[in-house]
Amino acid sequence: MMALFTSCTHNKQQVVATVDDKQVTMQQIDALAHDQIFSLLENIYSIRRNVLDEYINQMIINAEAEKAGLSYAEYVETNVLSKITDSLIDSKIASLNGYVPDRNYFGRSYDCSTPAGRAYLVEGIRIDMMSQLADSLRQRHNIEITLRSPEPMRPKFDVSGLKINYKGNLKTEKSIVLVGSYACDGCKAAMPLFNELFELYGEKLKFGFCFYEGVPSVASLAAKAAERQGEFWTMHNMLMKADVEIDTAFALQCAQTLNLDTETFAADIALPELESEVAENIKNINDGGIAEEPSLVVGGRVFYAPFDLETIKAYIEKHLVK
Repeated sequence: MMALFTSCTHNKQQVVATVDDKQVTMQQIDALAHDQIFSLLENIYSIRRNVLDEYINQMIINAEAEKAGLSYAEYVETNVLSKITDSLIDSKIASLNGYVPDRNYFGRSYDCSTPAGRAYLVEGIRIDMMSQLADSLRQRHNIEITLRSPEPMRPKFDVSGLKINYKGNLKTEKSIVLVGSYACDGCKAAMPLFNELFELYGEKLKFGFCFYEGVPSVASLAAKAAERQGEFWTMHNMLMKADVEIDTAFALQCAQTLNLDTETFAADIALPELESEVAENIKNINDGGIAEEPSLVVGGRVFYAPFDLETIKAYIEKHLVK
């Protein structure tokens, strides 16, 4: 699919429709649908890469098993399964406070005191240990990955026209911006990754959050009102952790918790200029072509959810951190 898409820019134009005497070419359609096509290709690449890595891991483990005179199952039993002891499981349960998070769905977790929850935890431990084993064995083998990534087609987005709240190194123009809202589960799920990137690169890059929603919400206006009292990021973190609908009453509770001047806060939420500022950002984001939340704009390039930490770190190291 990617080969078909990328070849359009090099070969003669392919006509896909004719309206009266006017031709519609594949190049025109691909240009209009560039972001959607890239998102699709990125998902396909991610699936293929994950399956490829798993297959390579199996090949490596099987090769090491043969060297040791063992079957694949025997090698896995010796190096992985035998190490998943009750004490390891119990210590993991304690560290998770009794609940293991779902590996695929944000906000879902399982009670480790139930047979199903404990089994889910054990399977997660097995998966992690298999991955760690394969990573350690890869150093013994010559591996060359030639699967093509759609990275050269990654969409661009200029954040300079947006009003963004930043933290980190405010002296640099190199930035990472999370585009999202407080009502988006995917945005809440993206915060640990955003925070981890900040821990790694906060001294070298500036990190921002930009509201993107249908219309300005109470939550976005509450964050902007808190900004006026120098507490944008503390309010932001509180709103991101909220597990209830954020209305004016809840926003005022948050303001009280942060020891803000609640009378001023309540008046600021109603200010037309705050609503206009959020609405202008929403319009500019729509005009710029971003249509998904959450999205990460890293150095002017758009990363769509679900985010892959290692991919983003590699991009930062290559293009932003010298």
